[in-house]
Amino acid sequence: RFHAILARVGIGEMQARLGEHAAAVAELSRAMVLMNDVAPDPASGTRSSLRGQVFMRVAAGHAALGDSGNLGSAERGEHRRTARELYQRSLETWVDMRKRGILTAEDRTKPEEVAHALEQLKEPNN
Repeated sequence: RFHAILARVGIGEMQARLGEHAAAVAELSRAMVLMNDVAPDPASGTRSSLRGQVFMRVAAGHAALGDSGNLGSAERGEHRRTARELYQRSLETWVDMRKRGILTAEDRTKPEEVAHALEQLKEPNN
């Protein structure tokens, strides 16, 4: 299921980068609905990693929409807030995996990558 979810996320990310706002939002939303149907399994490093990846990539799609010049400032701000929330969920997943000793070598840089993405989305005056 995670591979199908990540495929939807990839489509949504690309649509966001191409400025196809409505299609991107629909695809990213579908991916999150599908993901919410998959119960977390903290004992599984693989499933935890895939959850972290989904949060991170959906966040990237919303961040791209937040940078879109085709949207009004209120809509861009909402997408940036959503991106921050999802990056935070991703970061929590990676940090938890690190704390429990199940963060793989492949994912070892994910916490820093997500922290950097969060820093880029920091609101002015914060």
